[in-house]
Parts: sequence; C-alpha cells; structure tokens
Amino acid sequence: MSHDHDDIQTEPIRGLPEMLPEGEFILWQGQPHWWALAKDSLNLWWVAGYFGAVFVWRAIAGTASMPLSESLAIASLFLIMGAVVCLI
Repeated sequence: MSHDHDDIQTEPIRGLPEMLPEGEFILWQGQPHWWALAKDSLNLWWVAGYFGAVFVWRAIAGTASMPLSESLAIASLFLIMGAVVCLI
C-alpha cells in the first residue's frame, strides 16, 4: 500500500489536505459544537438522569438500615460517579 501524503504536513485550508483546484471555492465550512454533540449524540441528560435516579433510590433504600444523613452520604458516591462519567 503506497502512501502519497505526509501526515505531518500542515493543511493549506483548514480541513482540506491541499489547495482547491482553480475555479473552485468553498461555499460553507463548519463543524459541530462540542456541547450540542455531547447532549444529542451521547444522550448526556439521560446519563445524568440515570445516576440521579440511582442516587435517590439508594438514599431511600438506605434509610431502612441507617439514618437519612448517613444514607445520603453513602449514596452521594453515585453522584460523584455520574459527574465523572458525564465529564468523560
């Protein structure tokens, strides 16, 4: 397999490997916004909601064997894990 391009070479026009042929021009060039991509394609709100629901479920279930404040402290680990997952 022959490689006729250099991976280290810079792009003369952002997003294109070489200059456009004579007589051609770019009508529009864009890219997705990172926040919109995270919300829509990765279902960020569903992931955050899942960890929030697990937190509430664990806090309520824990009150059967321990005080509410202790149950909330233990269940808060799910909020921390959810924050880490959403940040990733």
